[in-house]
Amino acid sequence: MLIKAYAKINLGLKVLFKRDDGYHEIETVMQEIGLCDYLKFEEFTGDCIEVECIGMDIPSGENLVYKAAQELSVWNNNTAGVKIYLYKNIPAGAGLGGGSSDAAATILALNDIWKLGLTQNQLVQIAANLGADVPFFLYGGTALARGKGEQIIELPAMPFWGVVLAKPPELFTSTGKIYARVTPGASYSFNYDPLLVSLKGGDRKGIWEWMKQNNLNMLEEVVLRDYPELNVLKEFFMQMGLIPILSGSGPTVFAFTRTYQEAMESARCLENKGYDAWACWTN
Repeated sequence: MLIKAYAKINLGLKVLFKRDDGYHEIETVMQEIGLCDYLKFEEFTGDCIEVECIGMDIPSGENLVYKAAQELSVWNNNTAGVKIYLYKNIPAGAGLGGGSSDAAATILALNDIWKLGLTQNQLVQIAANLGADVPFFLYGGTALARGKGEQIIELPAMPFWGVVLAKPPELFTSTGKIYARVTPGASYSFNYDPLLVSLKGGDRKGIWEWMKQNNLNMLEEVVLRDYPELNVLKEFFMQMGLIPILSGSGPTVFAFTRTYQEAMESARCLENKGYDAWACWTN
């Protein structure tokens, strides 16, 4: 079985308060995009779980694919083994949810391969134990996430947009450290209602106007303060007539384009300026 694990971007992110369990209560609209990793599953006898990562060196103890397989193996009474080949394209520590997407893909695949018959609620609980973003990837598409990220409300599909993403090379951020420095409940003027109305009506102009707002990501102020070079990157986006937004805890900045061709051209321009850049689309 060979499957794709797609990345995500955040169209808005509010941090409401610090929870007793150490997580933060959030409210975010997430959108799946075409940039993806690939996972290949080979079942074999015995109870051994192996993960081979191609394209990035990720130790087994820190690999969410391995942890997800272990969780599913418990439901299978540890009676079956699997070899998983993980082909990485989504950069790690970039705010795009690559590891979380890989974990969700593993949960869905092994539930099918091992014929576990777990319900969606059971799968979501397993996913939530692995990470705050993992439940979203069980659904994909466009969704509003609440709680620590495990309460998923599916939204109408996003109209097609090209997406250009970029980050300074070798720059990674720590989600935990960024959240530790954000001020929960800070006063932000935006609410999600205009975006939700635009999604329901397939209103591209309304979505574009939504993206023009400032401070759609409450983590952005902390990230830009710690990494001022991202202000320069955002300026390059704006010079191309694009509306840049930080995805998650960064450091990846993204913008919508009207066509995939425009996204490719923008990504090439950013690569020429020395950035890591990708072009894809909304799923």
